[in-house]
Amino acid sequence: MLLYYHNAILFHMESTYLIHSLENLKKFAENFSSLIKKGDFLALQGDLGTGKTTFCRFLIHSLALNFIETIPSPTYTLLQEYATFKGPLWHCDFYRITYPQEFQELGIEDIIYQNICLIEWPEKFMRAFPSYPPHHTITLNFHSTDPKQRLLKIESKNVTDKILL
Repeated sequence: MLLYYHNAILFHMESTYLIHSLENLKKFAENFSSLIKKGDFLALQGDLGTGKTTFCRFLIHSLALNFIETIPSPTYTLLQEYATFKGPLWHCDFYRITYPQEFQELGIEDIIYQNICLIEWPEKFMRAFPSYPPHHTITLNFHSTDPKQRLLKIESKNVTDKILL
């Protein structure tokens, strides 16, 4: 199902959206932020430069308790925590993770079930912990269709999800 995004999100177990601009992505992230809750594991997939980190920045800005001037990519820090009105939110970027032991050193297992988690490069986490799937995973798969457009496919692992925003 291909849906064009304007000001509303219709989200079933699997939906695809065509994002036309950066402003469109910002509005999408802001609206999507109202859907997430404590314990959600957002798995952001896609090649470099497809909009994963930009989406996270817009989503974090919309949920933050206090104004945050700059939201850095956690590519080098790996984990970044933010205080939001929905509770702690962790933005994780596992692009640089090479060995499964690195996840244990980070203590990531303690973070996942108790907070909102935005995970870039989640496939590295899932390879390290194949029997440890979070209870509520929402996968956002970003594809670049051209320099200004993105195709965003969203899937939920929770079969009860049917949300109209």
